Amino acid sequence: MTRRWRAAAFGFLAILAGAGEARAQPAVKVEGRVLDADSKPAAGAEVATFWGADEKTGDLKAFSGVKTDADGRFALKEEVYGPSLALAAYDAGRKNAGLAVVPKDALDKPVEIRLAPAVRVHGKLDSKELGHAPPWANIYMYLPDKQNRILQRGGKQAEFSFVVPAGEYLLNAYGQDVRGVKKPLTLKPDEPDVDLGTIDLPAQALALLKGKPMPAWTLADARGVKKDVTIADFRGKWVLIDVWGYWCGPCVRQLGELIDFYEEHEADRDKFEILALHDGSVKDLVEMDAKTEATKTSIWRGRDLPFPVLLDAGPGGEEGAGHGATVDALQIQAFPTSLLVDPDGILVGETNAEMLAKKLPPIPMARRVPRALDRFVALGVSPNPLDKAMEFLSRAGDVPIILDEESLKAAGVEPDDKTWLKLGAGLSLRSWLGLTLDALGLDVKPADDGLHVVKAEGPREQSPVQQATNRALAEKLSKPGSFSIEDAELEDVPGILEELTGESFVLDPVALKAGRLDPHARVSGKVQDAPLDRAIEDLLKPIGVRFDIRDEAVIFTK
Repeated sequence: MTRRWRAAAFGFLAILAGAGEARAQPAVKVEGRVLDADSKPAAGAEVATFWGADEKTGDLKAFSGVKTDADGRFALKEEVYGPSLALAAYDAGRKNAGLAVVPKDALDKPVEIRLAPAVRVHGKLDSKELGHAPPWANIYMYLPDKQNRILQRGGKQAEFSFVVPAGEYLLNAYGQDVRGVKKPLTLKPDEPDVDLGTIDLPAQALALLKGKPMPAWTLADARGVKKDVTIADFRGKWVLIDVWGYWCGPCVRQLGELIDFYEEHEADRDKFEILALHDGSVKDLVEMDAKTEATKTSIWRGRDLPFPVLLDAGPGGEEGAGHGATVDALQIQAFPTSLLVDPDGILVGETNAEMLAKKLPPIPMARRVPRALDRFVALGVSPNPLDKAMEFLSRAGDVPIILDEESLKAAGVEPDDKTWLKLGAGLSLRSWLGLTLDALGLDVKPADDGLHVVKAEGPREQSPVQQATNRALAEKLSKPGSFSIEDAELEDVPGILEELTGESFVLDPVALKAGRLDPHARVSGKVQDAPLDRAIEDLLKPIGVRFDIRDEAVIFTK
């Protein structure tokens, strides 16, 4: 099971070394031109595969967008996951827009996008059954193929408004405490304003149960508790019920974090319990164990789930298809979903580990800091100012991270200096901090009030957790595998090998900052049933790059 964590696509792909040849494709370079309604070059237009609309203003922001030059030309790089790629273009004033859907096998040809008057779509979300609008909601604008979505609008505001290119769409609205609604739309350039009125979102069964006794579940099996266990057996404790499936990447990552939580709060086990409720996509616990074997080795670091496991009753089936009797009865739509039940057996609602922690005695900082460094954290990060990066890691690791002004000055670093790490993975917080701070000559030092960022005194030593993960990673790469990579840029190779092995690969931030590593150097290689470590060495050797294994990752360096 892969350990990847990408900001844009959180999927798990179980392609293990030795399982046959994986013909992974790097990101594709797409070139084209944007023309206005008079067939003239649209200079300064912005092109992207995905856009976000501000919930209050409707202003659009492109994700990884590019602007056209004076001749209306553009070039961007995108990973293509489906049979086609959709590109949306807007002029600077967002008054005109165009859309192009390009088949995957035609992406090597120039793309032409023609602008026409954009269409403003607006309306309001409500729920008659709830008696109010959902606390938060998302709206996605899908194309009819249901593969490409070009826009998202999320937030707490019931009213929505945004502009999109004219065309055929499927509007998908869903949110907290409600079930989703899909609405086909035909938007024409000569109808620039479309009022959808009020969209009624049916209440989720779970939402109507808040404040009431937790309903009975229907189980096929259980581990750690008797099969006929009920919520009444946990009376007097706060109970977090984590609904998950082996097939769901965010689910198994969250369970890794809950294992850490369970260990950290060992002294308070008389006050709480965690129940891992697996959906009905497996027929028994034996199948569940088999499906999570690789996950246990990597994400769970060799640990079994230490809390009770409940298996929902329901037919087995394709991955994610058989949700089970309890999951269906509660109308749970998102995986994972965590529910909190109070000591009297009353359903509080959806929750997370942070909310449960607030119900328990606080852990002294002296105990929190060492545990936080070894905590598994699944993230997607890209270069950011140092202070923002530390703020992000502080939230993810649930521990204060403090920038020490004198130490930064001694290292010649400013709080807004750029970090160089680009990676989506599941690593210990210690590894995330090391990979982020190394390029700036910084390290962290435990203190009574958290972790202080200080000037690095020398090379970092790997912790026992890191050493164990590094050894397992090295052993995995020593086994036979197959890949075919043709004329790929170096910066795309980590993603290709992540898909193949399920492990984390990254360009060395230190070498990138020093200019020793060229992310655009091109590599090619093909190997069949050969040790992957040697194959990767041969792939990188022509451009003078090698790899190290440290910080729970394979690091390309020079």
